[in-house]
Amino acid sequence: MQQKQYNALFFDVDGTLLDFDAAEREALGLLLRDRGIEIREEYIQCYHHINASMWKMLERGEITREKLQSERFVQFFDAVGLKEKADGEENRIYRNYLSQAAIPIAGAQAVLQELGSRYPLYVVSNGNTQVQYGRLGICGFQKYFRQIFLSEEIGYTKPDKRFFEECLRQLPDMKREEILLIGDSLSSDMAGGRNAGIDTCWYNPTGILRDETIPVTYEIQDLRELCALLE
Repeated sequence: MQQKQYNALFFDVDGTLLDFDAAEREALGLLLRDRGIEIREEYIQCYHHINASMWKMLERGEITREKLQSERFVQFFDAVGLKEKADGEENRIYRNYLSQAAIPIAGAQAVLQELGSRYPLYVVSNGNTQVQYGRLGICGFQKYFRQIFLSEEIGYTKPDKRFFEECLRQLPDMKREEILLIGDSLSSDMAGGRNAGIDTCWYNPTGILRDETIPVTYEIQDLRELCALLE
């Protein structure tokens, strides 16, 4: 495929630039430690499943962000039989820990440094405002971006077309056909790009099979492939 010329790059954060699974594990481990709870792999996996499922529900518009944040730890502590350890402060404390857990994906900084010298870069993320600004600042990535678009601030969640329409409204000189969206999520990033008429690059490091109902413009398994792709 002949490569198009782009004038701006939209980057997802979690799972694309920062290792969310590792950050989640670290933040949850600290929360459990604070509660005097033994850190078990089964607890980590249980929370991961509940949290991921609820984020998918948020993407589909089935729950609100407030519902996600108020219910995920209620469900988790109930599922692992530790309801007596919960006090309602878990989400706030967890987010504080998560905002400090900035673990870059391999090659992310080098890619941002190189591409940032050639293109204007923008963040497009469903992540929590406090968490994303904290993590991007700690790892030094924030400086590479002209603007950070977060669904919590915009009021719509990827893959909703209205999220991207608001981004474009704030970038009046930018045309959607001039943008490439890079992300790891088929349901959020790739479907969102499709909904908004924006080209997409799917970062698929583990080589999972793609849902053929969600088209992508490009696919990479290593972020560093982006630099060659965009030459």
